[in-house]
Amino acid sequence: MRDGVDALIASTPETMGYLHGFHEGGHERLLILCLRSNGEERMIAPALSLQQATRAGVADVRTWEDGEDPIALFKELARDWDLAAAVLAVDNDLEAAKLLAMQEALPAALFKPAQAVLSTLMRSKGPEELDAMLTAARIADAAFERALPQLEAGQTELGFAQILMGQMRELGGAPTFCIVA
Repeated sequence: MRDGVDALIASTPETMGYLHGFHEGGHERLLILCLRSNGEERMIAPALSLQQATRAGVADVRTWEDGEDPIALFKELARDWDLAAAVLAVDNDLEAAKLLAMQEALPAALFKPAQAVLSTLMRSKGPEELDAMLTAARIADAAFERALPQLEAGQTELGFAQILMGQMRELGGAPTFCIVA
């Protein structure tokens, strides 16, 4: 990792999805994906997320049950990875109570926003990601060309969005959102 960061702590479905293909949130429960600068990974997750994390290919998942303290697993991670005085980049949307508990567990560590590290990672595109983006763009363009003749006066944005998303699916896409304005 860059910027002298020893480990990154991802907590949102968007960040974990980007980094590992795991698109689940913990909501009120602590669910984090930790990535070490050497590439090692570990997830701390509620037991109910184990199957999904395994399906996403997370190799090391440490689970906890309701009533147990997930920060104990974070302390174990800190011992295993020697993070007592580390620089930890933390997802910007990590809930304050969870971050404060982590800071209390590692008072000598420096916790900083992960946005700079994540922006650098997300800005760089490898060949597979570029191909996927080009394919998605071609599908979106072709879907728009196919949907445009179905646009009618008085039609709602939502109605046309459904048509457009249907065209994307027919062309092999998997749309997760559509903005029509």
